[in-house]
Amino acid sequence: MKRQQAAAAQAAKANLAKLQQQQALAQKKLIDLQKQQTLAQEQVKQQQIQKAQQLKQQQQLAAQTKQDQLEKQFQQQVAAEQEKLAAARNQQIQSQLDHYKALIINSISQQWIVPANTDPNLTCQLDIRLAPGGTVLGVKVSRSSGNPALDQSAVTAVYKASPLPVPQ
Repeated sequence: MKRQQAAAAQAAKANLAKLQQQQALAQKKLIDLQKQQTLAQEQVKQQQIQKAQQLKQQQQLAAQTKQDQLEKQFQQQVAAEQEKLAAARNQQIQSQLDHYKALIINSISQQWIVPANTDPNLTCQLDIRLAPGGTVLGVKVSRSSGNPALDQSAVTAVYKASPLPVPQ
């Protein structure tokens, strides 16, 4: 009986040791699971932080893109206004040039005596040098009409019309 009791005691000890071993293993698994849970929570936090950073970057990029678009539109508007102003300025200058050209031609025409029997289709081109006040400094035939008398009469008319009207 003592043997049976000793064997039972030994079996109980073995079972106890086995249970203690299983308990230690379970505690170790529990600790490992807790570590895994902590790691998973940290990963979730990191992912949330990354998503928040990505969202912030996307918002910044969208804001920068919108600002760039607005800046581009503004620059286009400025360029369009500058073109309009330049066109208006050029038109005003051309208008003044046309006005003074007409005045000069009228002034010369009043002094021009066209030689008799001259073909009305003939033309000549003159280069005229003027002083700031419109005084004629020199006249040169740059393209002859082919009729020396007509060319000379045009040159004489320019000298007679001096001073020619010029802008102030």
